[in-house]
Parts: sequence; structure tokens; C-alpha cells
Amino acid sequence: MDPKVDYVFKLIFGLDKDECRIALRGLLNSILNLEGEERIKEIIYLNPYLDKHYEEDKQSILDIKVKTNKGEKIDIEMQLVSYENLKKRFLYYWSKLYIDDFKSGEDYEKLNKVIQIIIVKDDLIQEIKKYHTKYKIKEVEENFEYINDMELHIIELGKFFDNEKNVEKMDRLERWLTFLKDADDESKKIVIEKIIEREEEIKMAHETLEQVSQDAIERDRALRRAIFLSDMTSMRNEARRKGMAEGKAEGKAEGKAEGKAEGKAEEKRKRNRMIVRNMLNNKFTKAQIAEYTGLSEEEIAEATNRVREED
Repeated sequence: MDPKVDYVFKLIFGLDKDECRIALRGLLNSILNLEGEERIKEIIYLNPYLDKHYEEDKQSILDIKVKTNKGEKIDIEMQLVSYENLKKRFLYYWSKLYIDDFKSGEDYEKLNKVIQIIIVKDDLIQEIKKYHTKYKIKEVEENFEYINDMELHIIELGKFFDNEKNVEKMDRLERWLTFLKDADDESKKIVIEKIIEREEEIKMAHETLEQVSQDAIERDRALRRAIFLSDMTSMRNEARRKGMAEGKAEGKAEGKAEGKAEGKAEEKRKRNRMIVRNMLNNKFTKAQIAEYTGLSEEEIAEATNRVREED
């Protein structure tokens, strides 16, 4: 089973069991680069469950939310599917995490630090090549923190090539990411074995992965989830390719700036229609379509109406 599938990731790290707790502490400490007394020692799961109806509600986000012994809230998520406006979705959840437990009229002092961690399969941040980026709220010119209450980490496995190093030369995070990236790759079995010999917490995660892989029901659920995520990726890519091809053809036929502009607009409309059609077929609500795609209510309504006309 592939730990990059969010369902499997949650089975390994997100259930209220000692082995999950130990593995997650190790992963978080490596991502946040915490050593000695700074290490996270205790975590309390805030959503230690898998929705029994997740197969019917496939668009649900299988994140892992915990509170640490320092009072911080951490949300970690494995994101296998990339799509338009994913960055905005991350920002939305980051801000929502900060005010999750805050009630109107309470003292703002009760707002605790939050850390959002996103592990994505592919590339997301095009501006730089490094695979681990960290974000805070800072003053632009003087580069000082406005407040140390919000922290965002994005790890892009598509940029991570340090798994080609010798295990002895890897740091903790590199070993963890190699495990996540290659644990399901039979050709990397020897490397994974060397890693779990050196890292007790990764060994714990690997043992949990082995256990759930022996469960026929969990294997089937993980496979269904992986197929769904793959379908979502294919759907978005196909919509993008088709929309671009048709939009360029129409813009080229016009041969003028106005024609090109209209071609691009029509490209976007056709792409929207294809995305909305497929997501409606997969039982997404309009609100969920808006959240996942970043489309406005007007764009979704327009696309929905055109889909009905075409059908």
C-alpha cells in the first residue's frame, strides 16, 4: 500500500493508537526540525477517526489534526491531487485552523499557535527548487515576524531527490520522506530496510503499514481511494487540455486580439463545464465544487446550466 494515498497516510499516523502517535511525533519533529527539549513529546488527536461513510463522501479531506504538549495545534495532510487554486485552499484551511476553537467574546489571548503542514506528491511552488518551504506572516522590507502564531510548511515530493543518497548521509527528514515516497516501491526495499534499522519511529510507521496492508478490507478501501484520486487528476488534466486546445483553435480562427481574448475566455468556460460535469457526476455539491476549484458561484451556475443544455 502507498503511504502517499491520504487514506493510508491516516491509517499510519492519524488514529488514536500508541504506534500512530509515536510515528506522527517523529514525523512532526523531523519536519519542524525540533531537537532536545524543543521536541514534541505528547500529542492529543483532535480528529482520530476515519469517516465510515468516506467512500460515499470521497471528496472529504483526510487530514490529521493534533494538539501538542506546548498547546500548539498542528494539522498535517497528504495531498495526492494537484489542481487550480490549491494554494488558496491551503491558505483557507490555515486561517480556519487558527480560529477553529475560538468563540465570539473570548479573550484573544486564547488563540494558540497553529502549524499547517501539507505534503504534496508533485510540484506546487514554481518559484524555487527546494522541496521544503516554510511560511510565516512577516513585514516585507524589514523581514520581521508580525506574530509567531501561524506557520505553514509545504513539502513537495516531486522535488525530493535526496532519496538517492546513501541512508547514512540522510538527515531525519530525508529518511522520513524517502519512506513516504518509496515504501510501496519494491525496488527500494533494501533502502527502506536500512532506514527502519536506524529510525525507531519510521520502523513503527512501517510496521503499521505492513499490518494494514494485510487487511483485505483496508487494501480495498485504499485502492478505491487511490483510483478516485487518480480519476480526479485525469479529469482535471483532460479538462485543461481540451479547454486549451479548443480555446486556442477559436482564438486562432479569429486572427485578432479580440479573437484571442475570446478564445481564452471560451477555453476557460469549456474547462469549467467539463470540471463541473465530472464533479457533479461524482456527487460533489456546488459548495464543494467551489471549494475545490476556486470557481465563483456565478461560474458554477453558468457551467451547470450549459451542462444541462448539452445533456
